[in-house]
Amino acid sequence: MIVRQEGHRWEIHFESQELARWESFSRVFGPRVNLRKQGWWQTAPNSELWTIFVAEFAVRGGTALFDGVWQDAPKREEFVRRTSLAGSTDELRAGLKSVTRFWQRQADAIEQCRRNTCVVRNCRFVLLGGVERIHGDIERRNEIRARCPALGLKGTSDFLVSVGAVEDIAAIDTRVIACLKRHFGLTLTPGRVQSSLPLYLAVERGLHEAAEYCHISLARLDRAVFQASGTSVLDFLLDPERRYGDF
Repeated sequence: MIVRQEGHRWEIHFESQELARWESFSRVFGPRVNLRKQGWWQTAPNSELWTIFVAEFAVRGGTALFDGVWQDAPKREEFVRRTSLAGSTDELRAGLKSVTRFWQRQADAIEQCRRNTCVVRNCRFVLLGGVERIHGDIERRNEIRARCPALGLKGTSDFLVSVGAVEDIAAIDTRVIACLKRHFGLTLTPGRVQSSLPLYLAVERGLHEAAEYCHISLARLDRAVFQASGTSVLDFLLDPERRYGDF
């Protein structure tokens, strides 16, 4: 991996043998990742879009608690009910308490979003209003970040991929950075990458280069790394039909 800094601009590239490794990985795991079709959000129930939005806050600090709730149907239904857009602040806090250690902080952030008329208006989730008229995935992300700063760069990226609004951006989290550190020699920490827009975009451009080489979307490669990082060899080999995708 080649990492260069010129002033405030960073460049990250993979060497030819590293791109070949990405291709081998994507051939095996890429097809097992489920992504919602582009444009899914335009016909999705408003309540479902809101739940996906709330989940971006619920998984901050780790996904283990959230995954445990989401994979249990009764608990999932309870979480969705408690965190609904029409629910009270107390219900929201109770719902988040079951999925994150930082439930107070995230409840405050979501309440801030509920008061933001670019996010919620007349008890409807309106954050994606008019996004179909914005051309370009980066441009869409920039617009949503401007409307809802609380979502953050990684959260905005993940949300837009999850609802099928973009496919050429990446949600760069600790698992992705850990993969780059362990397998490609990256020396940057997750905190440094996520707190620096130039660094985040440099990593994203590097992954985009790899995705193009593999002939898959950047979102698919990013999700493949995320899911593979949390999958044991036993699970992968003994459950070959398993697909990994959005909740």
